[in-house]
Amino acid sequence: HLCGMDGYRMAVSKVEADTGDEEFNIIIPRKTVVDMLGICTDAEGEMTLRSDGKHIAVLSGKTELMSQLIAGAYAAYKQIIQNTKHTCRVLFKTQALKDAATRAMVMCEGKNNLLKLNVLDDGMIISGMGDNLLAPSGEATRAQVAQMLKNFVQNVM
Repeated sequence: HLCGMDGYRMAVSKVEADTGDEEFNIIIPRKTVVDMLGICTDAEGEMTLRSDGKHIAVLSGKTELMSQLIAGAYAAYKQIIQNTKHTCRVLFKTQALKDAATRAMVMCEGKNNLLKLNVLDDGMIISGMGDNLLAPSGEATRAQVAQMLKNFVQNVM
């Protein structure tokens, strides 16, 4: 299994691999994972991972990447998944969700890049809002309204 997480997101993927009888758990820095994807130019090719517990070596074709690992134990993600009590279940067409999220992401800029999902009886509304934007049909904080008025006075009047 490959698992990635930050403070509030987690993604888990099962990848077929020939590990023999060896099983190991390591924490790979994000930049190393990005570099791993970059050296794997052949989608059908193979990639070999070796680790001594402190370092990782990745071999793809004629390219070898070496990196230090992050020390420590990884979170027990299987327990997190098993102990999560979901209160909402939505079934949707994958391409329709991707298209809607892509359109909503146009409105997201800055460090917050928030997408809001509003689940209704007959569908779902996906909206995006960045740091410097107001949601077209949403609510605004006093600070957002004050900044908008300040920008209006400075730029229009």
